[in-house]
Order: sequence, then structure tokens, then C-alpha cells
Amino acid sequence: MLQHGGSGVGLMGGNQGQATQNTAGYGSMGPVDGTAAQGPDQAVEARKQDIGEILQQIMNITDQSLDEAQAR
Repeated sequence: MLQHGGSGVGLMGGNQGQATQNTAGYGSMGPVDGTAAQGPDQAVEARKQDIGEILQQIMNITDQSLDEAQAR
């Protein structure tokens, strides 16, 4: 099993003898993307912008793939 530094975190899983952390209650903390601090309209606009950026990245990758395929 590979380990990172001396951290005890293995790539194969397991806690390597470390204490298990209590994760109870984390589901009620709200979103981690910062939209909870924004108003509803701002959150919607932020999500639209994120979706637009993701779509633009997909289009760029698609264009690059098409260019590479045509070059063959």
C-alpha cells in the first residue's frame, strides 16, 4: 500500500490506526460554495455563471478534439 508522507493516509483505504472523526450533523451545515451568504437572486445568477463556464469548457474540449481528429 502506498502512503503519503507519514500522514497515515493510505491509497487502499482504512484509517491506519487514527481515531475516526465524528461526522454527525455535517449535513445541516448548508452549501459549501458560498451561496448561503447570498440572496436567492444572487445565488441563481452565480449558478448560471458556473453552468455557463462549464459549458464553455466542454465546447472548448469538443473543438480541440474535432481539430485533432481532422488533423489525422
